[in-house]
Amino acid sequence: MSKHMKREWMPKSWPLARKGTTYVVKPKHSLDKGVPLLVALRDMLHVAATRNEVKKALVKGDVLLNGKPAREDKNTILLFDIITFTPSKKNYKLTLLKRGKFGLEEIKESEANRKIAKIIGKRLFKHNKMQISLSDGRNFLVSREFNCKVDDSAVVDFKNQKIEKCLGLKEKSEVIVLQGIHAGQRYIVNKLDKEENSVEVETEDKKKIKISVKYVMALS
Repeated sequence: MSKHMKREWMPKSWPLARKGTTYVVKPKHSLDKGVPLLVALRDMLHVAATRNEVKKALVKGDVLLNGKPAREDKNTILLFDIITFTPSKKNYKLTLLKRGKFGLEEIKESEANRKIAKIIGKRLFKHNKMQISLSDGRNFLVSREFNCKVDDSAVVDFKNQKIEKCLGLKEKSEVIVLQGIHAGQRYIVNKLDKEENSVEVETEDKKKIKISVKYVMALS
């Protein structure tokens, strides 16, 4: 399998110029759902000038991803993942900007121990247990009384490796649009249509639009 792909084939969500070197690094997984660590460190944050510099920083353990040492420069950083630089103690969160481009936002140290992910599945087990599956690939075993629903969001605590709380997808919730022409926009839900499985929101120009719940993530 090729380690690179042609620049013209990279997702439009990557904040890289369409013209430049012929090839860009090919992530190990989730091509459209984030950016490779190499792109984040070298091309977005500019903390390294070359791939070799990035690899040296990873070998030294200078970079954490969601609280754990980052080892592979081709690994994908997903939405709301946290990058930490141990020497400087600076923290950055991958966000989705307006027009659907990924960006990195510096955050406080107190915000670096948790992230939000969308709940994409639930599975019941014996002994009053339930598995919750998240959009970033994580799975958590909780009690069946845990009040989370598919399409809600979960706040994940890295230190304790647990779901800290759920953010329900409901009226008055703040949401971010994940795909489509409104990708990166944040709205307040006016109405949740369970029959159509959509949310109604109001745009900046006061237009009311409906968006499928699979294309939004609750933030509050």
